Amino acid sequence: MIRDIEKLRTGSIKSRLAFLLRDSAFYGGLSAFASMASVFLVPLYTRMFTKAEFGSYDILSVVVMVVVPFLIMGQDSAIARHFYETEDQAERRALVSQSVVFQIALSLATSCVLFFSADLLVSHLFGQPSFAHYFRVIALSLPFVVLCRITRNLLKWTFQRQRFLVMTLVSVIVQFACILGYLLLIERSIVGIFVGQLLSYAVFALLGVWYCRDFLTLPRHWHYLGRLLNYGWPFMLIALVGALTPAVDRVFMVNVVSLETLALYALGKKLTSLLNLPLQGFQVAWGPFVFSIYQQADAAATYDRVLGLYTLFMTGVSLGVVLLADPLILVFGSGQYLGSRVVVLPLALAIVVDGISWITGVGINLSKKTYLTTIVYAISMSVTVAAVALLVPPFGMVGAAWGVLLGRVAQTGVKTYLARRVWPLRLSLGRVSLLLGVTALLSLAFQALPNLLWAQALGGMLAGVAFLGFTWFGFLDPAERAQVLAFGRKLRHL
Repeated sequence: MIRDIEKLRTGSIKSRLAFLLRDSAFYGGLSAFASMASVFLVPLYTRMFTKAEFGSYDILSVVVMVVVPFLIMGQDSAIARHFYETEDQAERRALVSQSVVFQIALSLATSCVLFFSADLLVSHLFGQPSFAHYFRVIALSLPFVVLCRITRNLLKWTFQRQRFLVMTLVSVIVQFACILGYLLLIERSIVGIFVGQLLSYAVFALLGVWYCRDFLTLPRHWHYLGRLLNYGWPFMLIALVGALTPAVDRVFMVNVVSLETLALYALGKKLTSLLNLPLQGFQVAWGPFVFSIYQQADAAATYDRVLGLYTLFMTGVSLGVVLLADPLILVFGSGQYLGSRVVVLPLALAIVVDGISWITGVGINLSKKTYLTTIVYAISMSVTVAAVALLVPPFGMVGAAWGVLLGRVAQTGVKTYLARRVWPLRLSLGRVSLLLGVTALLSLAFQALPNLLWAQALGGMLAGVAFLGFTWFGFLDPAERAQVLAFGRKLRHL
């Protein structure tokens, strides 16, 4: 672990980017895969259940998980920030244990409250008393979800790659087996999805505690907890807003549109959530990367290079998802879900814009003025709620999707502004904004084409060529173009 940190601090920008890519692919990629595993079962769910049942599953799984950021209380970010400040093993053990005990106690208490108040909550939130049984099963799983997240983070910070692999990839396989076993052998019911998740979370929570036993002990004092909570609570709000955003649109829609329409929106969400695989992978590796090099003279240049590469990659992927929306919908759903195509563009761009804020807003974390994030996400949530409330009644699920995008744009703009005030960094914001605009225009032009096979094929090719042309002549500078050409020459000689 120490050797890796020294490599980052003393290495070149190129070597740092290679390190970030490697950790993003391993730790970040596996974390994203574990958190998004349910997406890969969507093709089964859309064929096994009715659209109304699929809509019910979606709204329950999204809304109830809003409570998870509250249970984590920003401790994943807090421990990551303070873990590397000491080399003393006993101090690290005390710091981690105080945070873990607090999170477990909070999650157990919350789980009990939600379990016993399920009937009241589902009646007020969804107007569907039949949801109470599902709600109770989800409530029981919450302490195990928290333990799984805590232990996965510890394994990541201590570079225990094999155990991290078990807690992510293997846990997903076991969860799939539990869910499919219930649905195929016991009962084809939505509750089977939540029971399968509960069983797998319980098994791997216990395994995670065993893996991390060297970092856990019964706290003898609580000296570190106040510092950790003080640093972490703004990140709790960040995560809470992130979880509320997909819940807000569902809550507004469930009382305006049918469960069948909600199912169309849900499939659009699941489809664009594929963009979260590289994004979440990047986010997991980004924090340790930032804090390990921020004192170096060329740190700002490194951050700027990451911003350019991230934006180029994610806009390209988002354009690809828009161009291939219909085939992807047919794979994840069926012909009856093709109406989801109208929400793909705004939802995809919302994910890209959200990821940009992680880079442009890094100054807030470096300055330790994390309270500023409360301003950022208060504005973001206010804009999202207002936009969704105004746009859903006249435009339905399309209005919800564009409302989500408007909220993310507001979040990124405010976060970038405040970050530059407290920790000035020279970042190439102009070219990033231009690339986003070009991607949006190409996507809109493609969606305006007639729904004919030849028109879609020709339009997709033209949009792809236009994107590549703008990237080469309008986004990359001469030095970057030279690097691309040099890389191409190396590939030809392999």
